[in-house]
Amino acid sequence: PHIIAFAGAKSAVGKTSVVANVAAAMALRGKRVCVLDVDTGLSNINTLLGLRPAHRLEQVLSGEKTIAEVLLKTGEDVGVVSAASLMGGIPVSAAQMNKLSEVLTELEAQFDYFLIDTAATHTETVLRFIELAQSTFLVVSGDPAALTDAFALLKALNARQYSGSLRVVVNQAVDYPAATDTYRRFAAVAEKCLKLKVEYGGFVIR
Repeated sequence: PHIIAFAGAKSAVGKTSVVANVAAAMALRGKRVCVLDVDTGLSNINTLLGLRPAHRLEQVLSGEKTIAEVLLKTGEDVGVVSAASLMGGIPVSAAQMNKLSEVLTELEAQFDYFLIDTAATHTETVLRFIELAQSTFLVVSGDPAALTDAFALLKALNARQYSGSLRVVVNQAVDYPAATDTYRRFAAVAEKCLKLKVEYGGFVIR
């Protein structure tokens, strides 16, 4: 299955809302989608989708629970696995990431896509989650602080030689011209400072 990370180094850009809606839209098109919620923000995917997980992914990684016990499903049949407390300041170890890869392998038969909703930061743990993905969407807004923080995340990924594709999604855009202007400004800085080309991934109207 294809693994897609959604990242944004500043809170309140609407990243989790984008993930929830993309997952629902994919499900409506007949795709089998599972969301891995590794965001510690208050507006996590469980809240948006009306789910109350009794167990979390770290209990699977420690051997306390099976992935079947942790996996929840929405009414649209979107799978959701919550791992929010993994992000609570303690870095995820290499052994835990290996275990996570094993867990995803267990779920391969059930899903076509895994969407990873990362925390709004660029810590070692977030970077490791992104490195699992073949594709990453950087969710930004026209807010200069959001663009600055997203650039810091991009710089960290570039330093680690992230090999997946990178696309910028402009959220909370006033209109199409404003969205493309935000993308072009961000892409120009990335190309000038990092010698890196980032693709346009679309926009969402405010």
